Amino acid sequence: MNDLTTEKPELYDLVHAVLPTKMPLKEFYEAYVKMYSRIATPFDYLKVISKYGRGRRLSALKDLMASFNEFKQDVFGAIAGGSR
Repeated sequence: MNDLTTEKPELYDLVHAVLPTKMPLKEFYEAYVKMYSRIATPFDYLKVISKYGRGRRLSALKDLMASFNEFKQDVFGAIAGGSR
């Protein structure tokens, strides 16, 4: 039995739901972003980048926050465009 909701390879990226969800997609993606933002806080980022030199920390934090914002845009883009 094939439960996949899409055969588009570009959607197999850990951001898009490619299996049926029990929640409506909009709710699923909102919960996904909320969960991710709870486990990956800016404080956690600071702990991770503390191994870098003092001048590099701010730059590394900006890079990490940009990555998180890009992740959120990808997820909410999936809501708008649908993954199915």
